[in-house]
Amino acid sequence: MHRLGRVVATVTFAALALPASPSVRGEDKARADRRVEMELRLYGAVFREAPTGKDDPALLVHLERSGERWARAWGHASQYAHSCHPGRVAATTESGERLNLTLVMDIRGDSWAPPAGHGRYEVTLRRTKEGHYDGRFTGKLKGVSLQGRAEARVLPPYRKIKNAPAPAGQGEHPRILFRRQDLSSLRQKADTPFGKAAMAKMTDAIGLGVRYQLTGDRSHAAKAV
Repeated sequence: MHRLGRVVATVTFAALALPASPSVRGEDKARADRRVEMELRLYGAVFREAPTGKDDPALLVHLERSGERWARAWGHASQYAHSCHPGRVAATTESGERLNLTLVMDIRGDSWAPPAGHGRYEVTLRRTKEGHYDGRFTGKLKGVSLQGRAEARVLPPYRKIKNAPAPAGQGEHPRILFRRQDLSSLRQKADTPFGKAAMAKMTDAIGLGVRYQLTGDRSHAAKAV
């Protein structure tokens, strides 16, 4: 299940870590289980009236895989329509440096372009360097056979943000411009010459609200209301 886009389909998935056999163990199993994404570009995979025979419009498809499960694909083809095109990975095979994908896409329209309906694309890729693939695709859209160039790249893994702040608790104030835990350091900065000059210029409703939070002077809050 997947996502689609511009005839430059961006597919995201593990570098050649496709469905693992039950015997996969250790590092191979860890690679098969991790979340991976790829951008796949299918050049000339969509058209309005007739295929152009050129690289554009291109379908860009974003694919995501966790273990054995493929997420819904989403595509974009900005030179065709500004809609998102949902889709899915119907089949995959992998052998050595080669990766084959079958994509089923729902090419949707917008105010300027009519929907094209379901397209089916058979994509053959070969890894050229770490995380990058080149290849070709064949497909059919609106009953018309298509073929063209395909490219893909594995996206870097997501990284957890270190020391990320905890979500705001229910009823926590302030929590928009700054958080409750920021007040101590902000009050120290407000007590510097630069901070005092900045505070003196805070005369609109937002500025008065900030002054109230930093000083505790309720007259600032009253003026802000």
